[in-house]
Amino acid sequence: MIHTIDSLSYTNKLRHVSPMWKCGFAAVLLTLAYAAQPAVQAAIFCWMLVWTVGYAGIPLKTYSWLFGASCFFYVTSLPAWVIEAASSAASVRPDALLAVPVFRRWLYISPAALVQAVEVFVRIAACEACLLFIVFTIPFPELMQVMKRLRMPQAVLELMVITYRFLFHLSDAAQG
Repeated sequence: MIHTIDSLSYTNKLRHVSPMWKCGFAAVLLTLAYAAQPAVQAAIFCWMLVWTVGYAGIPLKTYSWLFGASCFFYVTSLPAWVIEAASSAASVRPDALLAVPVFRRWLYISPAALVQAVEVFVRIAACEACLLFIVFTIPFPELMQVMKRLRMPQAVLELMVITYRFLFHLSDAAQG
């Protein structure tokens, strides 16, 4: 997958646009996505999807695969978001959608927890869409140049280069 991402970043339709402008665009929307209400976050997700898949020409299948892989981590943490515990049946919230006794405790799911989980997912989706725009439209060497212009510490840049190279070695070793 790393080879696919790298080749798409070099061959996308927004390749001619300045990497500094693309990073600035994504950074502004990322900041807005982090701080905005869920409706705005959903709009940012859709807007960045249009820019990445529509304008940059990234295949929807590749985009979906990478987006889905990152959402897997959200799904694995979902029980921690929505399941609450109570010491007795009397202390379970009255609006609980599901309450189950487990080892002298009551586990339940409240509507407020589900709303919070959905809001977190919308925020994650919007922020992830901004990051995927950067990943798919800016080749790594150009991204490094942007980071240098933004005065990123040299040690961080060197760690990024080492990690980037290691990912290719790891991918080659895994394939065979």
